Amino acid sequence: MSQVQGSNAFWHRSLFLECIDSFLMQTGFEKILKFRKDLIHIGSQLYF
Repeated sequence: MSQVQGSNAFWHRSLFLECIDSFLMQTGFEKILKFRKDLIHIGSQLYF
């Protein structure tokens, strides 16, 4: 019984993570990460 519950929990966790990833992509999270990366790159150029 515990194997079934563990497998079921894993499936729900995977589904949850897929939903979160989809939501973040739809809200432009990827753009936010790219912008942050660009800022870090610019900052490293200033302190040489």
